[in-house]
Amino acid sequence: MLINDKERSILQKYRPLLESNPPRIQEFYENLIMEENLSTVAIGRFIHMFPVRARQRILHSLDYLPQGFLARAIPLEFITIPSQIQTIGEQCFLQCADLSHVKFEEESICRHIHNKAFDKCVSLVRVILPKSIVSLGSYCFNDCSDLTELHYEGTALGFSTLHLAQDWLEGSKIKKIICSDKELKVNG
Repeated sequence: MLINDKERSILQKYRPLLESNPPRIQEFYENLIMEENLSTVAIGRFIHMFPVRARQRILHSLDYLPQGFLARAIPLEFITIPSQIQTIGEQCFLQCADLSHVKFEEESICRHIHNKAFDKCVSLVRVILPKSIVSLGSYCFNDCSDLTELHYEGTALGFSTLHLAQDWLEGSKIKKIICSDKELKVNG
């Protein structure tokens, strides 16, 4: 990963705090946000410095889940996406082999799930998408071999208006979409 001079400076400044005292991870994170005035997207550049448990704590203060945020998180069997999350970044849950259930909090405002967000989540059996979703990216459920149906809290008409990447279903075994008013069969 290429980093710019500001990011390199931040890493040099805060990395000793992170490495020397893991319980102070929240302080490290807050310093990045407050003192360095970084956006959530910029925090994504540093996210792999945090252990998985810290990432799960940080989850509730974000509005965007950066690329690879919980990638390879073991054990992560179930996740409820906080209502303030607007976007799930690329490969956010890449290879979360134990992840079996994904749901969104009530009043979710999540609008976008990007490319390969749940790539290789081989134990995934249930995903409940909120009606706030407007787009699903390429291969978003790639290699989720146990996921054969997708639940959508909105109506079938609402689902038909989503912006679906042409290859959003590629690599998946999804056969039907269960909407609030009826089931939709998936071709392919």
